[in-house]
Parts: sequence; C-alpha cells; structure tokens
Amino acid sequence: NLLPDHHLHDYKDKNETKPTANNHQQKTEEHEYWIVTCSLLLSVAVVFFGSMIALLDDPVVNRVTVNIPHLSSENDGFRIVQISDLHIGFTIGKSRCQKTVNLVNKVCDGSCNV
Repeated sequence: NLLPDHHLHDYKDKNETKPTANNHQQKTEEHEYWIVTCSLLLSVAVVFFGSMIALLDDPVVNRVTVNIPHLSSENDGFRIVQISDLHIGFTIGKSRCQKTVNLVNKVCDGSCNV
C-alpha cells in the first residue's frame, strides 16, 4: 500500500459513485412509505383511544332553564330533552343507548316521554 491509512480514506471518498436519479427516487419512495405508514398508525391509534374514551365516559347532562315571558300556566315546568352526538355504531350499541335513555328518564323524573 503506497498511501498512508489517513489518505486512503480521502481517496475512497473522492472515488465513490455519485447518487443517481434512481437512488434519489428510491429514497423518496422510502420516505413516502414511512410517512404513510406512520400516518396510518397514528390514525388507528386516535380512533382506538377515542372509541375507548367514548365507551368508558358517561353521558353528560347540562340543565338549562329558559324563561319565556307570557307562557301559559299550563306549560309552566315543561321540559325538553335534547340528545346529540350518540355516534351509534360499531363501538357504541344498544347498551350505551339504553344507558342514555335511563339517564334521560332519571333527569326527567318521570315527566318525559322517551
């Protein structure tokens, strides 16, 4: 070997092949693959944990009193129940709906028809 070891490294670096368009395209495809894979995994995690929270979380009751001037006395104490965002489907089924109906009945104290 005619070159000392520290010069041999410089010689190898100078003679390495330059990246080609094909190498660049391959690296870009690998990068895109990992972005898509990570995005999918994150989406699955968000849906999974969101579903678990929905299953474990109890429905929320907000009581709002609305004063209506000139309301007839026969309608005094009239109650309206508004239910939203049940998202009934794969993860939230009949038992969750029944739990919500039971809660509405409890809040209405028997004065609502569900």
